Amino acid sequence: MALDELSVPNVPVFDGVALLPLVGDIDTNRAQMIINQTMQRATELEISKLILDLSGVSFGDTMVANHIFKLADGLSLLGVKTIITGISPAIAQTSVQLDIKLERLVTCATLKQALANIGYGLLQET
Repeated sequence: MALDELSVPNVPVFDGVALLPLVGDIDTNRAQMIINQTMQRATELEISKLILDLSGVSFGDTMVANHIFKLADGLSLLGVKTIITGISPAIAQTSVQLDIKLERLVTCATLKQALANIGYGLLQET
């Protein structure tokens, strides 16, 4: 159970903002665990924005893409805005093949861009 929790690290970053960095292969079981645990943690942490970073996901088949967008839809129903970063070319191609409507999603190339998108730019040195 502890290993399962570590494989879905919802990390609070700022008040109301959390980061979910995913790494490695995602199979059907892990995808379902990601959805369940992330939705639970979003409620527990009282977040309004979740940055879902896919930079470390090494494989992007149709199942992975479908589950990622199901997670975003589920979080939306909970009032959580999902920002997806680090989409690989493979996941992007699969999403297009699945005809996933991306206009309802916020995507950014990098974590830095996602933070800027929600109002957390680089801290300026004084």
